[in-house]
Amino acid sequence: MAMKIKCRILSIAVVAVAAVASIVSAVKISRKTNDRVVYADSISFCGMIGGAEIYIDNELVVDDNLITITPSDCTVTPEFTIKKSGNSEEVEISESKYTFTSAGKYTLACKIKANENYYLKDTIALTVVDNPSTTTSMYIKQENKISLYVDDEIDLSSVAKTICPADATVEISCDENLSINNDIVTAINSGLGKIDVVLKFDNIVVCKTISIIIKPKIIENDIALRLTVGAKKIENDTIEIKHSKLSFTMAYELINIDNQFINCWVNDDVVKILNCNPMIIELLPLEIGETILYISPVGYDSIVFEIVIKII
Repeated sequence: MAMKIKCRILSIAVVAVAAVASIVSAVKISRKTNDRVVYADSISFCGMIGGAEIYIDNELVVDDNLITITPSDCTVTPEFTIKKSGNSEEVEISESKYTFTSAGKYTLACKIKANENYYLKDTIALTVVDNPSTTTSMYIKQENKISLYVDDEIDLSSVAKTICPADATVEISCDENLSINNDIVTAINSGLGKIDVVLKFDNIVVCKTISIIIKPKIIENDIALRLTVGAKKIENDTIEIKHSKLSFTMAYELINIDNQFINCWVNDDVVKILNCNPMIIELLPLEIGETILYISPVGYDSIVFEIVIKII
């Protein structure tokens, strides 16, 4: 009886060892399968891409979406290079975006291993231009260098010009300092705001980041006016001018606000306002007397500065 029990225990132990060995073998086989190198049978740029014209101020997105590789389970990583015409050196592209430093003709190439010692390769031609033209079918161009105050709004078209075919894909996003709704950009936080514009057509993707300086919100009570006549600063908001047939000018500057446009007016005929251009007010004395010149920053109708002018 004791011998039978021993035999059973021994049998169980043998089965357990065999099971463990099978599991280890399966893991090893699985790892070998996962480590197997699958080389490429073919590689080609996607779509109808034969070439593209790119605006130098835009970045070219370079990633696997540009190419088709067979078989689908290929494990070899493709390699992108670019070469400018007239330059024998091919430059490896290691980042997902490529920035061109000069205009000219380029060849974008992608290669992948077909076996340990042989590469498959495909290329497309790129023409990079300093200025977009009618042949540049897709590009992003910054229209103006913009600075905003918190809560300011501006139409995206005032900041960026986007040209692309009707069936192109347009993606617009921004960081936490800005918001965009129906192409209206709103400043949210002070600092540097960034708008990312991405255009995609026929598997060519270009992008550009537009930066906007955002300043703290204007507090109307902080807006001030500085006036000078010649080199003399006007004190106590009063100025005396001798009567003359000649006009005189005052230089002004609005403080704590970027916009320097103003509305100005008088309510009598002591002086006549000849000009009210940014930073300069030109007045003509008409008669001896005293008047008040009213000055209000454009967009801030509730703020009115009063300057007493005495013609003596």
